Parts: sequence; structure tokens; C-alpha cells
Amino acid sequence: MAADKFKVKTGSVLITNDDGCRSPFLVPFVKALSKLDAVSETRVVVPDTEQSWVAQSISRFSPLLIQNYEFGSLQGFTASGTPADCASLGIHNLYDDKPEFVCSGINMGVNAGLAYFLSSGTVGGAAEAMLAGVKAAAFSAELPHELYAIWHRGDEESLQSYSEFWQRIAAISAKVAERLIERDAWDYASFYSVNIPWSADLSTPIRTTQLTTAYFGPLFSKLKPDVYQHRHDALILIDKEENYPRKLPFKATFRDEPPLRFTHKRENGLPGDLETLAAGEVSITPISYSLSIGGAKVAALLE
Repeated sequence: MAADKFKVKTGSVLITNDDGCRSPFLVPFVKALSKLDAVSETRVVVPDTEQSWVAQSISRFSPLLIQNYEFGSLQGFTASGTPADCASLGIHNLYDDKPEFVCSGINMGVNAGLAYFLSSGTVGGAAEAMLAGVKAAAFSAELPHELYAIWHRGDEESLQSYSEFWQRIAAISAKVAERLIERDAWDYASFYSVNIPWSADLSTPIRTTQLTTAYFGPLFSKLKPDVYQHRHDALILIDKEENYPRKLPFKATFRDEPPLRFTHKRENGLPGDLETLAAGEVSITPISYSLSIGGAKVAALLE
């Protein structure tokens, strides 16, 4: 559809993430979203430290420290909590009114496939916004292995040398956010998960996808007796390896059948999000939290 068929709606947008206030994506994302005609005000509440793999956890028992923080020329906040904490604080507590939209991300690494999706703090921030009745989307980007290493050792000088990449991915994310807002896409999904390949630019095709069925293997390795450390070796994909002509940004093994018999099957003709990333295209996955599908069959079995 042509963009001029849609009336541009305007509203405030809250940005959160799970990589914290020092994420090199954050200021470029703030600037890119602030330039959109559909965005009347940009707000930021992010964790004060990295909060990856925490999903939608809430800091129930720990008081949260809120501090002012400058994101480029924009004044926002950090919180000593999770992305879901930050989303809730930004929606209910730290500003005079609710934002119209929440954009969570841009995550340092993809959150495509069921396993990563359910574990992601970036996704958790968007899901918390959805539970607060706010339109939300989670944004994640593929990183090369060498850039992961630079990020995890905190080499900010080397991260700055990738400024063109941070800005390019932020511009693509803002383009997708604008499309979602213009078309009032939340009439058709609870929220959205967006994944962007490393090589993408503003001309890269954007595909509507569904979550690739994926499972985790072991998440921990033994360091010494009674001591284990997080170490994710490989993702298990229930898919065909020939659907992935380009190397994925992580190790993966392929299986024909899922370990659990009840697994959502692709029946709508949409490609998987990981398959789309492997083709070098941007993935937009509508997430619908209709969790009682199949309930009638289960009732017939159990009652």
C-alpha cells in the first residue's frame, strides 16, 4: 500500500532497552525516532546496566533507583531494574501521561526464533507495555561475532568506530516504526518483534514473518564442583537447513521434528523470522497473545 493512503497519527514514544544506557544503538535510535512526523515527543527510560536474557521479569522486592541521564540532547532516565520495570515506570510513573507508543531496543543481537524471543529483555519491555495497554514494538539487530566481543569487553572507543552501522540500523528501525504507526498495525497484533540483518539498508526488503520454532540446548557449563556458568552453545531449529543460505549469527542445529509433540505449525504461509534474516531481509513478526488456542481439544481429553 502507498504511504499516502494513510493519515499520519502523532503521539509520544517511550524508548527502553535491555542493553542499558551505554548501548551504542540508543542515541542514534532516539535521534531517528525524534525525526518522524508521527512522533510528537520522545521519552527514554532504560536500565542503568545491561539486563539481557531477563525476559519480562519485574523487580518485586528491590527498590529501584531512578537517575536523570542525557541521551544526546534529550533528557531521560535510567533505572536500576529490568526492561519491563523501565517500561512500566515510563508509562505510569516518570511522565505526566502515558506514551502513545513504546519502542524497545535496538537490541545488540537478534531476538528471532521462539527461544530467543521468550528469553529477551528487549521483548519483555514491549510485552510489559502491551500489558499496560500501550502500542509497542521490540527492535533487534544482528551483530557480527567480532562486534559482540568488542561490546562485551566494554571497548567504547572501538564501538564508536562503527558509528555508521549504529546510525544505519537506527534509520531502518525508525522506518519500520513509522510504518507500524501510520498503518495502526496494533489492530492486528498484540505487539511486534522486528529483527534487522547486519547488512541491511533503507532499501532492504521488509517481510512479515512468524516465529521460527526453536529450542535451547544446555544453557550452563560446569566451572568446578557445584559451580555453573551461563554458556549458550547452540540453538535447535525445527526447520530445513536449506532454508538458510547465509550463515546465521550464532550456532544452530536443525531437526525435522520438535521435542514436544504440540508445536505450532506454519499454516499461514508466512516465512520464519530466522529464515528471513538468513536471506538478508528485515523481519516484522506480529505477536498475538491468544494463549488458549486448542483448549477445546484439551478439555475433551482431560475432562
